Amino acid sequence: MATEHVIEFLPFHAGQKKIYRSPAKRKVIRAGRRFGKTTMLEQAGGNWAARQMRVGWFAPSYKILLPSFKTIRDLLKPITISSSKTDSIIELIGGGLVEFWTLDNPDAGRSRKYHKVIIDEGSLVKKGMRDIWEQAIEPTLLDFDGDAVM
Repeated sequence: MATEHVIEFLPFHAGQKKIYRSPAKRKVIRAGRRFGKTTMLEQAGGNWAARQMRVGWFAPSYKILLPSFKTIRDLLKPITISSSKTDSIIELIGGGLVEFWTLDNPDAGRSRKYHKVIIDEGSLVKKGMRDIWEQAIEPTLLDFDGDAVM
């Protein structure tokens, strides 16, 4: 008999629902402060990983990345096989995972493959974001014809 695990995701407000449900392969969120972009991305990333997808999470710095790592780790605890703050990865029952990268490394995510890529606070990257996207991040989506939201 299979064990049932319950994960309680936060509900999205109307603006977040519109973004989440958009069929676009590449989504750039343009919204004001306090819109709930990071909260929405944490919930979406957790949901995708829970549905056995590979998710790459990118943020400008470890300081910005860490709260989201902790939120997603706690959200997915019932279905987590392993979680490493040092390696910045959460691996789930069924094969889903969320792997976290800082954008201070221009090779962030290189050689990985993801169904979904999330770039949180990408506008805070001082220089080279376009090159990082084109050379390191976007190729991670090729294997699964994946989507990106930033």
